[in-house]
Amino acid sequence: MKKYKLIDTSTQVVIYECVVEANTQDEAIKKANWVEVSNDCIDNEIEATEITKKNNDPFGFKKAIDTSVIDKLTPKELDEAMAAAGLGLSRSDFSDDGADLQDLKEIYEGNGS
Repeated sequence: MKKYKLIDTSTQVVIYECVVEANTQDEAIKKANWVEVSNDCIDNEIEATEITKKNNDPFGFKKAIDTSVIDKLTPKELDEAMAAAGLGLSRSDFSDDGADLQDLKEIYEGNGS
């Protein structure tokens, strides 16, 4: 059986009403307890795409994240980047030679001062 990703795009007019006792319009809006009284669908369009091994990216992560940068890192650079990311830091927060990152790593692992 095939899988499909469906996107339903619709244009609707929804009307809500309520009755409120208040001294001002602003107070009335703050006190409002809205009740839906009508819901009219003006336009509805459904887009269907078959999900295959090639396009299986349900949340669009593959398009949003450029992972080619990771492929260019050396194992050492990758380890440093992962250590920094785990602390909410990026590689650019450290010196080019990585000496301060090594110091931080030793402190984090309990081997530094």
